[in-house]
Amino acid sequence: MWVNMAIVLLSTGIFFTEAPNLYKKGLKGDLVIFSLFLMVGTALSLAEFGQMDIPNPLDYIQAIYQPISKALQAFFS
Repeated sequence: MWVNMAIVLLSTGIFFTEAPNLYKKGLKGDLVIFSLFLMVGTALSLAEFGQMDIPNPLDYIQAIYQPISKALQAFFS
């Protein structure tokens, strides 16, 4: 419970530290992207500390490229 509150407070502090600077400089697109990445990172951190099973992105990349690799191996051998 305390870890979850610490993660949320830390990400809120990061947002309120960085967002005014981005807004003042007129970088509204960067502010949107920064906010999205911060929310995704916060959600993943909360899920990790909540012992949820988070899939590895490399598994998806391997699933995409493995058939291509096998086809190229069969073609060149």
